[in-house]
Amino acid sequence: MDRELRTELVSRLAAVRRRWLALAAMRTTAYALTAAAVPIVGAVLIDQVISLEGTALMLVAAVTPLGSIGLAGAAVGRMQRRPDDRHVARFIEERAATLPDVGSLDDAVVSAVEISSEPAEPARAAFIPLVVEAALRRLRVLDPARLIEPRALGGAALQSVGGATLLGAALLLAVPGLLRAIDTTRVRWFPETVEVQVLPGDTRLPAGSPLRIRALVRGGEHVLSRFPPSLIVAAGAEERTVRMMREGDGFEYAFESVDRTFTYRVSAGAARSSEYTVTALHPPRVRQIDLRYEYPSFTGITARDDEDSGDIYGPAGTRVRVRVHTAEPIAAGELALGDTAAAPLGLRTVGERVLEGDLLLEADNSYRVRLVDADGLRSDGHTEYYIRLMDDRPPDVRILRPSADQSITPLEEVTIEARADDDYGVARFELVFSVSGGRERAVPFERTSGTDVQTIGTKILAAEELDVKPGDVIAYYARAWDVGRGKRPTLAQSDIFFLEVKPFSGEFVLAESQAGGGGAAGAQIESLIAAQKEIISATWNLERRSQNGVSETDLKRVVEAQAELRKRTEALGARGGRGRIPREAPFERHAPQFQAAQRRGAADPVSTALEAMARAVKELEAKQTRDAIQHEMAALNGLLEVQAEVRRREVTRQAAGAGGGWGNRNEQDLSALFDRELQRQQRTTYENRSSIQQREQGQDRDERAADKIRDLARRQEELSRRQRELAGAKVTAEERKRQLERLTREQAELREQAEEMLRQAEDMLRQMQGTQGNDAQTTGGLRDASEQMRAAAGELRKEDAMSAAQGGERAAEQLRRLEQR
Repeated sequence: MDRELRTELVSRLAAVRRRWLALAAMRTTAYALTAAAVPIVGAVLIDQVISLEGTALMLVAAVTPLGSIGLAGAAVGRMQRRPDDRHVARFIEERAATLPDVGSLDDAVVSAVEISSEPAEPARAAFIPLVVEAALRRLRVLDPARLIEPRALGGAALQSVGGATLLGAALLLAVPGLLRAIDTTRVRWFPETVEVQVLPGDTRLPAGSPLRIRALVRGGEHVLSRFPPSLIVAAGAEERTVRMMREGDGFEYAFESVDRTFTYRVSAGAARSSEYTVTALHPPRVRQIDLRYEYPSFTGITARDDEDSGDIYGPAGTRVRVRVHTAEPIAAGELALGDTAAAPLGLRTVGERVLEGDLLLEADNSYRVRLVDADGLRSDGHTEYYIRLMDDRPPDVRILRPSADQSITPLEEVTIEARADDDYGVARFELVFSVSGGRERAVPFERTSGTDVQTIGTKILAAEELDVKPGDVIAYYARAWDVGRGKRPTLAQSDIFFLEVKPFSGEFVLAESQAGGGGAAGAQIESLIAAQKEIISATWNLERRSQNGVSETDLKRVVEAQAELRKRTEALGARGGRGRIPREAPFERHAPQFQAAQRRGAADPVSTALEAMARAVKELEAKQTRDAIQHEMAALNGLLEVQAEVRRREVTRQAAGAGGGWGNRNEQDLSALFDRELQRQQRTTYENRSSIQQREQGQDRDERAADKIRDLARRQEELSRRQRELAGAKVTAEERKRQLERLTREQAELREQAEEMLRQAEDMLRQMQGTQGNDAQTTGGLRDASEQMRAAAGELRKEDAMSAAQGGERAAEQLRRLEQR
């Protein structure tokens, strides 16, 4: 009986304890969930306000869960522990006292719990059942639901649901930032788990075509679309990084027009894609056309070769073998005759870059070379070559050196060497030059050598005597008349070349050192200058061949090119005048310079160039090519003046300390330049004016020597190539002997020039009363090259062209090494 009473008492106390614990657990859960949501909501608000990225994003993503766990743990830690029977009994007594229809239990329940939990003494054993029974009578009429009401339990349950809802909403809002943080962590610290997929990868496309590069960043099967990658493009020594734009589940960057070959890769944090190459394919170009004439027997003229030609002149019945050398590997080609009724003449392939075909001269005509390369790109032939029936070829005139356009100082002397060949003889040979589009001046060559049918002339052109200044351009060409032989002598002219007058070395080097950043405008001006030169050369070629007719198609192309160049120049000038300086428009950085030039009125080189271009277009449209050249030269001179003004102002601005903002890209070049200038000033503190002039003269001397060595190496390489070709050519014994004699003579001339340079170098060393390391190496290298040339000439006299070519190549290699020093 006692045990049953005690069991009933424990059961009723347990019922109350369960409701009590349920209430405490639900309230604690509500507090913990709410506390856990607070750091998450704070992190979301911070991300929304300042848009966290990188390290800050990862740090917040790591700290926020720790804060939520800490606050939730603190709330759980404050939860009441499981009460024992005494605490439950006391709770029942206190709650019953607050109920109006129950009132105080007079500690009956507490007394029952205490007496039943203590060991029973014999004297008290009889009273324990009575006390427990009395407490049970009170508890049997007291429902536990009245002690802890369902309303309190329901309220606690709602609080728990509210806390859970708040936490769920916070987590939902935090998902984007959390995923970004996960992607950032993965890309930065675990790049091996990230794959950067790039399309189209390696690709080849015609120059001028658009290109769209697409990148997809994957982490296993998951696409990491929240971490924008960067596109790194490299072309030559230049490299640029741009951010790719979101497109669908990937990222893209579009090029409107691909004009050059470049490599690229995509980076996403520490993850990198492979490096890919975009190859800009240009239509195949003709590099050189060689002609071999086999004359009819009645003419009595032996077969001959005409290298680097194109226009065909010969009597009727002459068979001409046309050998076309291309700049790129070629798949097929043909000669399209000007007579549209005639079928194109197919060319056979004799090498990777060489095509060959035969023509029989029957009437005046013309032809173009159509080419198809291995990629399927076609070239319809931009140049029209003439076929003319005649009994006497005009002279072949060409400039030997300088072999390209060159920059000079206002005090420099330039040695110009030209060559004229004619089948019957050269009657007159002279150099023609003009300054900045002015009147042409013709002077005979000071020194001539060779034979009646092959003449080489040399003329020293002193810039100081021409009263030029930086920005001027000297145009020059050679012309020759052949022996009339009872008819009017035929005039022939060489290609036209240019000497650009630049500032002296110190100013020029400083301006050039700024070309990487603030000098980006210089690159655009250089582009205009190069295009104007090409237009002048094209017009010059039309003019010097105008006696045989002018190609309407070629003339139209030149007109369009000049008009287009004028629009480009006008657009750049207009942007410069508006005074806006966009970040990606470096040309407009020089707006004050152009505006300053415009304030000088007639001295404005931009306006001068634009007006000259407009006049040139009118003259070209009227087919007055000679008059057009004068205006084209004036336009070129205006562009060069703009270039000189830009460089001069860059130098002045830098010297005045206003050269900031050029970017980190030039800091190393500028620092090196300033260090050299400081060293020069320190060295010259106690030097007099004469020592400074001597050093500057020495620098000019070294530059002239390098130019001579470069030219000598180029000519030796060309001569070695011809010697090697003769060694493998199948020609008659008479023709081989004639070519060997000519090659021997030219090899001997090159050797004499090398020995003359050697003598000058040795004389200079004796005057300096000492031997510097570089100068000693130069004299030694020249001596070795001269000996190789001597050996090559000896092999030619033995009629061993292949051994001569090998010796000449060794001499050219030695000269190239000297040039690099």
